[in-house]
Parts: sequence; C-alpha cells; structure tokens
Amino acid sequence: MKKGNSWVVMLAAGLLFVGTQTVQAGSSAVGDGGYVGVNGGFGTAIVASSATLNRTNSSQATTGWDIADGGIGMDGASYGAFMGYGFRMGSFYAGAEVDGHWSDMKFDPGAISVRDGSGGGKVTKRTVTSASAELEFTGGVAGRLGYYVNPSTLFSLNGGLVGSQFDVSWGGTAEEYWDPGARYGVALESSLFDGIAVRLDWSITDYYNAEVFGLGHMTEKPSGLSVEIQPTMSVAHLGLVYTF
Repeated sequence: MKKGNSWVVMLAAGLLFVGTQTVQAGSSAVGDGGYVGVNGGFGTAIVASSATLNRTNSSQATTGWDIADGGIGMDGASYGAFMGYGFRMGSFYAGAEVDGHWSDMKFDPGAISVRDGSGGGKVTKRTVTSASAELEFTGGVAGRLGYYVNPSTLFSLNGGLVGSQFDVSWGGTAEEYWDPGARYGVALESSLFDGIAVRLDWSITDYYNAEVFGLGHMTEKPSGLSVEIQPTMSVAHLGLVYTF
C-alpha cells in the first residue's frame, strides 16, 4: 500500500512539473469548456457479505452467517471513458462529468471462514469455498470543484453517484446485480499541449448495502434465505483529456 501511494505522489509531482513547463510555453487553461477523455488504471474492492436464514416458526432460531476477516478482497484493472463540461472562474473551476468503466476486478477465494450463530447461542465455525465476486461495469455522474495551481494545471475535487454491476456467487449459485453508491475523489490535470491534457485521479466508492434476490435457488422470502452484500471500492486512473 505504501509503495502504491509513493507511485501516485511521484506521478502527481511529475504532472505539476509538466504543467509549469506548459505555462511557460503559453498554453491555455485546462478543463474550460466541453471535454472527452479515456483512462485506465488499477483498483481494489472489498465485498463484505452476510446471509440470514429466516424462520417463520417462533420456536426455531434465526440462523445467520457472515464473511470473516472484513470481506472478499478484489483487485484488477479498470478502463473506460468520460465526458463533461467545465467553467473557469478566475482561479476557480466548476463542472460536471459522466463516465463509464469496465473492470476485471475479481478475487481468488481459497477457503473462507464464516460463523453460524444459530440455536442456543452457540457459535459454530463453517467453511465456504465457493463464494466469489467480480466487478463488471461502473457508470456514474459527478460534480467537480477545482482550483488552478497555474493556468495549465487544475486540481479538483469530485463527488457524485454511481451504479455498478457485480457477479456474485455463494455456495455454487451465481447472480448478476446492480448496486448504487456514492463516489468521491480528487484529480490533477496538466496540459501537454493546446487541447490535450493528462489526468491523474483517485476515487473511493461506498456502495449501499444490497439485498441479492433470487441468488440461484435461494429466493428471499419470509421463511427463506436472504443475502446482503456490502461493497466498497478504491481506484486510481491515468488518462488523456481532449478539450474542445
């Protein structure tokens, strides 16, 4: 993790240097107007999960399981495109953006330890070896507020809403589902030459807890099994932006 953070800091310092050199060349401000871009990067995600076997008979205890050790860890590539519009107001910036990204984030589960909190208050350890999760696609919309470090280097904060498609498997059955969430992050953009800039960004997505209905034969009902997924994600991208 520390090594990854050092890589991001070095890239940010390089972008500031490029922006300074571009200012000396007399280039215009970045992000002022409409723009489109492409990017690629690397991300990590944690998908926590819990399952509850609901009982309708009051004499039977409700049984619950959850994934131990924080959740299912995933990492992998993320790549996509974005477009937006922004306004420069002196040294400040405001804009809006939409984006779409594909991903191959997945995990190698091995053996996952879960706990069974069923009858009589006794906790029994169990093992689930077939639980898995994969992030397929994410689309989002965000507002952006920024500050021009110099005319060709823009530092910005962003926040908005996203929706992601996950493939989830539990106990040998699988299902696709969409989960919305809130995303926030930071970005640094520097002009390479007129109309073209390089962008480095980092974001965190906190997804809403999602009930997965109809996971294979496990359809949620008063006397059935309910499965709740709680994902979070962190992604860093490096890309090119064309302003027109």
